[in-house]
Amino acid sequence: MNTAPARQGHGAKENGNISMVIGLASVRLHPARRTLVKLVMRIGTLRTMNLWLDDIRPCPDGYLHARSVNEAIAILESETCEYASLDHDLGGYADDGGDGFKLVLWMAEHERWPSKGIRVHSANAPGMKRMLADIDHYSPFPIAYGISRGSWPQGG
Repeated sequence: MNTAPARQGHGAKENGNISMVIGLASVRLHPARRTLVKLVMRIGTLRTMNLWLDDIRPCPDGYLHARSVNEAIAILESETCEYASLDHDLGGYADDGGDGFKLVLWMAEHERWPSKGIRVHSANAPGMKRMLADIDHYSPFPIAYGISRGSWPQGG
């Protein structure tokens, strides 16, 4: 097996997965998600984007869809995010980085919050409460009631 690290922005195959080095973080990507990362790399740095983290619900227009925490991290490290809408339970994709709460912890640790707003759209009430508690504690957004923090556009 090749143990040489991948160069920034390049991938190395390992056990059918692609390991990506983006910035200083190495992220292992699920084979089904290669297309998304290739698309993001091909586009280059977008001015801004919105992140949708969910394994089941369809992605709304204007959002980049991540089904796992590692996919979301790869996107957040390569793009400027305005809005993020996060699910807690990620089904089989939880094996690829954990649940939505793990992404909130990563955002807090790396201070990589969306610039305008974040929301949790999970049906798991205890998971949502835990995510919102850490968002309220660590994010730059004011504490609020409901599922959203920050400013959201009308109908958003």
